[in-house]
Amino acid sequence: NPWWTVYEQLKTDLPSVTAVPIHEEDEYIERKAPDMSERPHWLCLCSPIDGLVGAILVLVAFLGVLICEIQAFAFYFVAFIFYWIAKTFDPPNAITGIFYSLFMALYYGFALG
Repeated sequence: NPWWTVYEQLKTDLPSVTAVPIHEEDEYIERKAPDMSERPHWLCLCSPIDGLVGAILVLVAFLGVLICEIQAFAFYFVAFIFYWIAKTFDPPNAITGIFYSLFMALYYGFALG
């Protein structure tokens, strides 16, 4: 195994580094503190990509809620129709009892949905 030979070589002879002194007078750079009196550019405060992602998320959330509400209205409307049909068979007798039970069961099913 070639990795085992590398391991055996590095186990005894670890690589090392020596520090080199830095001459400060040769590489001295004067640093100036940033001026905080003026406001940074608006692109530094808020990225347009953040705004775009936020707008897309708001749009997706709005459309998701709208679709859920439309589905809930459709279920409610179908339940209302079944209730209205069932009330035409009220009070149930021997012949209309099965239809009344069927439409009321459908009404309760859609009302719970």
